[in-house]
Amino acid sequence: MRKLGPGKLVIASHNEGKVRELRDLLGPYGVEPVSAAELDLPEPDEIGVNFIENADLKARQAADLSGLPALADDSGLCVEALGDRPGIFSARWAVGDDGSRDFLRAMQRVEDELAALGPEASRDAHFVCALALVWPDGESEWFQGPPSSRSAATRRSGRWSPTRSTASATGPTPSASWSRPCCDCTHRPR
Repeated sequence: MRKLGPGKLVIASHNEGKVRELRDLLGPYGVEPVSAAELDLPEPDEIGVNFIENADLKARQAADLSGLPALADDSGLCVEALGDRPGIFSARWAVGDDGSRDFLRAMQRVEDELAALGPEASRDAHFVCALALVWPDGESEWFQGPPSSRSAATRRSGRWSPTRSTASATGPTPSASWSRPCCDCTHRPR
């Protein structure tokens, strides 16, 4: 696996909170995160069929356009009773008619779709996060661990709360030789 050394690293995101957190995490190692927004890089369309593909296309575009190594993530909630939806479309479920994103909107849609399935529908779900690190020469590393826990959520007093969680025996195992997503998120949005 290729090592990332000190210097600038493009965080292929326009989310300043995410960039700030990565600056705090990577700064002590001499890595200087700079956001795609700071470099006026466009946000690519996420047209991948899984989390790794979406993370890779975001990092690859940022590395190609900036000439710097780039890190990107893709993440989402996979609800088993909904066929692992929203999955790679989690952020899109949060988008309102005015284009704004609201996490509670996405969770309400999950709750509504589960309610339509009836009270016996499983509330089991897991969160997936994939990372892609791409260098300007095209070399890349991908990381996605299997879900380390399963949980279900319900809305209580206007807040989302886990109702149960069970840890996996294996835990996360990031791998540069990723071969498939941990859930089948190749579906299309409704």
